Amino acid sequence: MNVWRMVRGVSGTVYFWGWSGNEFELKKIDMTSFEPVSTVTLPFESIYDQNSYPINGFGETELFMSDGVSLFALDLSSGTKEIVLEWVDSGVSVMEISKVFPRENGFFCGGKAYPSEKPCVYYVYLTDEKLTERTELVLAGDEYSLDPYIKNQAVSFNLKNEEYKVTLRTYPYDDPQALNMDMLSGKVPDILMIGSETPSDVYASKGILADMYELIDSDPELSREDFIPSLLKSCENDGRLYTFTDRFKLFTVLGKTSIFGDKSGITTHELKNIAAGRPQGTEIFPGSCKNDILDYALCMSGGRFIDMEKGPAILPRNIL
Repeated sequence: MNVWRMVRGVSGTVYFWGWSGNEFELKKIDMTSFEPVSTVTLPFESIYDQNSYPINGFGETELFMSDGVSLFALDLSSGTKEIVLEWVDSGVSVMEISKVFPRENGFFCGGKAYPSEKPCVYYVYLTDEKLTERTELVLAGDEYSLDPYIKNQAVSFNLKNEEYKVTLRTYPYDDPQALNMDMLSGKVPDILMIGSETPSDVYASKGILADMYELIDSDPELSREDFIPSLLKSCENDGRLYTFTDRFKLFTVLGKTSIFGDKSGITTHELKNIAAGRPQGTEIFPGSCKNDILDYALCMSGGRFIDMEKGPAILPRNIL
């Protein structure tokens, strides 16, 4: 077992939390021999999310558990759980916290702020005080598409906005029917994060998704020029913007002008000729193997070989 955390329950029992090779497990530890004496069956399905972890108990609660969405109180003797709070609703970004300390009326949460990496502390207190009501915007997606970065954005928005509040609705990543049934019953989310199994093209064809170009064009604070034109174009569907990415990456390589010249871009044939002229043992891409380079090449040139309307073409031989 690969131990990730050690926590102490209210009963004095010490538990190890870690990866067994197939799933995360919670084990009771004999503090004399420091050997696990039994595996604790948690009152919910096995957790695969690496953001999940147990927290020391307090008061009448043996242990608390965070799963990246909620904080639970665990009663291991009865095998039950009780949701204490939802992280986003409580204004806490799960990507910023690594330690949680329970107190009588709440929780101290410590970690590093994003993106500054500076130390930060949240104090979440439990209260019956009625909060100011705000219009709720439902952000839905599966457990992978609603990742910590998205939750961080929701928390940031909620802390700044006095009129609207984003709440999360999570669906199983491998069961799009759960989302479909909710929408058929009228529970349509305001914002939908598209996962790998989400049939977004079907939703667009049935008029479920809005054209975000219309929203951008009618917004007094936004314009299409505020976005990268090529990025907008890549997300279009028949001239409409039904989906858009929340972030993207740029891949590039740099080389000395004395070797590669001052132009931008290079062909594989030019690169091979330059490599042939270098001293024996020179590595063009240190630390990368042929498979890595082939993966990057196909990833960044896939548009030359795949017609998204007609399907993939037969790849020519000797691509590189």
